[in-house]
Amino acid sequence: MDDIDKKIITLIQEDPDMTHSKIAKVIKKSQPTVGIRIKKLRDFRFLKINQELISHFFYALLSTTSFKQYSQLSIHSFSEECILIML
Repeated sequence: MDDIDKKIITLIQEDPDMTHSKIAKVIKKSQPTVGIRIKKLRDFRFLKINQELISHFFYALLSTTSFKQYSQLSIHSFSEECILIML
């Protein structure tokens, strides 16, 4: 981990919704470079996706939209699949 990685982590801690493009502008690197570094930070567990929070978000979103006709289990299964895709 170098100073650039530390800056990326700090920026994400300050604003978890910050886009790769915004981070790239702040640290003066390209967006693909930022994306690669974030992926490596996740792979080495320096950054972790809060799976429980994402699962609750998907559950809340899907249970209030047109997915009402689906069972709770279907909604949960869908949210788990989305989390796996993001990892």
